[in-house]
Amino acid sequence: KGEVHALMGENGAGKSTLIKIITGAYSKDSGQLKWKGNNVEINSRSDCQALGISCIYQELSVIPALSVSQNVLLGKEPRIGKTHLIDYKKMNSMVQELIERYGFPLNPTDCVNDLGIGQRQLVEILKGLSSDADLLIMDEPTASLGEEETASLMNLVEQLRKKGLGILYISHYLEEMFRLGDAAYVLKDGAMVRRLVLKETDQDELIKAMVGRD
Repeated sequence: KGEVHALMGENGAGKSTLIKIITGAYSKDSGQLKWKGNNVEINSRSDCQALGISCIYQELSVIPALSVSQNVLLGKEPRIGKTHLIDYKKMNSMVQELIERYGFPLNPTDCVNDLGIGQRQLVEILKGLSSDADLLIMDEPTASLGEEETASLMNLVEQLRKKGLGILYISHYLEEMFRLGDAAYVLKDGAMVRRLVLKETDQDELIKAMVGRD
């Protein structure tokens, strides 16, 4: 809790595959998943979310035609009584509370189609935070962001860390890792080859661990 761990490695090292196993998109062939000290089975996205794990992928999954609140609570919409009717007033109120908690420049009733790429990324992050996650996985979250939007995301990660969230962060931008990360786990051919405390290492050592040479 309250730490940012970087998952590093060259293309094909197994980072995305590992994330897909954790989130239930792929089934593991062998090995064991442990969560909070207990062996767990994750066979679907709902299994993952029930454990308190959320993932924000590089490819945004927001639906442009829907509002911010409709995207954030998609599949988790509050209902009116015991009916199947969506309680839009309550839904907007729930998302407004989230927006205020994290200080996002969003409005729950805004149409996502009218938002810039940086704001859409924030909607994606809110989706992850809406399920009271203990662990947030961020897969290349700044890949499609500009300099200003990236700086805002860096500040957000710091904020989430201070709130006690655990974050598993994947990025090819080493400067992001050294600014945000507590430790780096280096994967090569699907196996972890090094664990580095980022305050005690430098970019040259990290690159050498990733590619196997200077």
